[in-house]
Amino acid sequence: MTRPSATGAAPATRDAVCVEITDMPGQHNYWCPTARQARAMAIDHARGLGPGWTVDHDARPRPHFHVVQLTRRPGGQVQHRRTNGQFFYGSRPSPMEHRDEAREVQGEFGAGPGSPRRRSASGPHRGDLPFAEMREDEVPASYIESAIVHSAIASGQTGENTLTDLVFFRRYPARNGRPISRDEPDYSRLSREWISIRDYLVRPILRGTPVTRPPTAPGAPPPSANRSELLRKIGAFMQTKKIAFYHSDDRDGMARGTGVVRRSDGADIAIDTQVLRAYVALVEKGFVFNVSSMVGGHTRSVSDTSRVSRHWDGHAFDVNVINGMDIDTGGEAAKPDTVEFMRALNALLGTDLAPRQVICSGNGRVDPDVLKLQIGVSSVVAGHMNHVHVGY
Repeated sequence: MTRPSATGAAPATRDAVCVEITDMPGQHNYWCPTARQARAMAIDHARGLGPGWTVDHDARPRPHFHVVQLTRRPGGQVQHRRTNGQFFYGSRPSPMEHRDEAREVQGEFGAGPGSPRRRSASGPHRGDLPFAEMREDEVPASYIESAIVHSAIASGQTGENTLTDLVFFRRYPARNGRPISRDEPDYSRLSREWISIRDYLVRPILRGTPVTRPPTAPGAPPPSANRSELLRKIGAFMQTKKIAFYHSDDRDGMARGTGVVRRSDGADIAIDTQVLRAYVALVEKGFVFNVSSMVGGHTRSVSDTSRVSRHWDGHAFDVNVINGMDIDTGGEAAKPDTVEFMRALNALLGTDLAPRQVICSGNGRVDPDVLKLQIGVSSVVAGHMNHVHVGY
């Protein structure tokens, strides 16, 4: 499984969020995908200029925000002093619109007391803005981070690790691009945050963005069905703590290398070879996990039904800890590992190791992102918010 690269890319800046417009007179002219992003960048620019600067909004000829300073003339009239810098949003301005806008800007600088009053985002007409009730400090960080990724992709950066680093280092500017180190006290938390940025921000944007990618090599084929070889590997994985079995009957059957587990009714059950192959495939993909139940300790019937469980005859297993993260008690922090694990199982579809069942409702609570990765069921299955069930 891919882990953080933290390549040392420089922290993202305001200029990385918006795309600069270079064919328009003046400095600090940018375009952002949404009004909220443009306003957030204008606010950032205003704060950099110091006290007294605020943000104004123009709806024509192309919607944008600009930075102004409110001053009071001797007669008491409030005057807007405008600085270079326009933050457009919506569709990208054309070169002709740049020239039209430049003429309007020049005309505004020469406007006298009789000129029409512009409507300020902080004035009585701010209700015509789509985010009129939003204070400056309420602009969601997610909008800015999304704009960082979109802008970087537009400039030709399509590597998911590089894009993830842009967002990560913006959140932690004091790191100055310093990669995450295993020696850090917060290594586990920072690594999970990096993975969360990659999985829930960068990858969804990349999937929705037309990007030309080089052809990739096909994934490694599933392990062979040679039982003795599979059992030898599983024994080695148990020794190196890459797989752990919670129930002693499951653990003993695997440790002896027989692949036969004593069931609660006293019967000896040979574990399905597909289950053994799945264990090896998942470890070889980089997962370290705990099998909370295979055959030992499991009931004959599926909970609250008369149906015989796939566990009863050795065709299923449950995983409750992935990469050290408990699916139930880990909550949101455990979600990236749960999702990665289920995606790895989904990747087996179309092969001879495709599972019949992958069931998990979420990390301690129902989560639609987890539900959509289930196989064999299409809804919430009671009792499956604390483990991933895999059935063959």
